[in-house]
Amino acid sequence: MNTRRSICTALMTIVLGVGLAQAGGISQRVGLFATYQDTEDMEDGYGAGLKYVILFQDVAPRLDCGIDVRTSWLTYDSDDNDFRADLDIIPVELLAVAGYKVADGTRLYTGAGAGYYFFDSDEIELDDEIGLVAMLGCDQRVTDMLSLFAEAKYLWLEPDVETSGAAADMDIGGIGANVGVALNW
Repeated sequence: MNTRRSICTALMTIVLGVGLAQAGGISQRVGLFATYQDTEDMEDGYGAGLKYVILFQDVAPRLDCGIDVRTSWLTYDSDDNDFRADLDIIPVELLAVAGYKVADGTRLYTGAGAGYYFFDSDEIELDDEIGLVAMLGCDQRVTDMLSLFAEAKYLWLEPDVETSGAAADMDIGGIGANVGVALNW
């Protein structure tokens, strides 16, 4: 655990240092979003999440770079999955992001990173797991302090699961989407 924390701290320090050295300014945003995740074995999961983004503006012309930290809660219903289990997932993700201003108030962005995924189920036993995530998004400013965003994401996550004493692999990876509102400053 200490090794992961040290690596994350070092990466954040490097990104912050490089960004501050190159950037024309800093912007921040906090967003609240609805989330959907379609997975191979658990089918459709729905939930909500919260994200915090710090961007170093104008690292290159019209290009912002930064860090996106997010958490959410996804729930899967036992009627819709291969394991016949209710499952809750709480991901905590850290992504490096880059955004390009395509028009005044409109920004396209992409991000990639890793997350730690906490699982809760009464029917099956899963160990918490590390996964990878990538996303594409669009942020549209409504006012100086408020914007709307939509994201498409892909998750790579295959935890080991134990059901009735037998071990198996579960594929929780797949495509997903987020839509939400953000407060900017």
